[in-house]
Order: sequence, then structure tokens, then C-alpha cells
Amino acid sequence: MTLTVAGPVRVVVDAYVFAVGDDGSRAVLVLVPRGAPSLQPGDHVEVTGTLRPFDVAAVEAEFAILLDRHRLADFGGQPVLIATMIRRR
Repeated sequence: MTLTVAGPVRVVVDAYVFAVGDDGSRAVLVLVPRGAPSLQPGDHVEVTGTLRPFDVAAVEAEFAILLDRHRLADFGGQPVLIATMIRRR
């Protein structure tokens, strides 16, 4: 499913993953296969991509990347938005 989300960056997990969402909403986990732009918590972004179940091992194999599994433990069971476009707002 293609989805666009907008809001502040809540947390930067590693070079490929960050979460977007307002304080009152559930954060959307975003993965940027080519590496996320330099972002800080509080930066406002708009992200478009494909929402899918998040299987860390499958994502690492598909995109030939290594993710910080320890820091991703807090996001277990959440889907991930595989970003195709990121725009600062």
C-alpha cells in the first residue's frame, strides 16, 4: 500500500531508519534503503513510500543493509514505510 505521512521526526534509529509522528499519534517507522538524509528529532518531513510488515532480516537481505536491531526492538510488530520520497517541510 502506498502511503504519505507528514510530521516531526520523533527518533532517528540509525542511518536507515527513523520514526515520524506527532506526540498524540502512533509513530510511523520509516526505512530509507539508500540511507536517510541527515535528520534530527523535531525536523518536519513528508515521506511517501510503501507500507509493509517489518521483518528485519528480510529487509536487511533485500536491501543489503545492516540495521541496529537493538534500537529497533522498541518497534517490534509495527509495519514499516519503505520510503521512495522524503521532503523536508
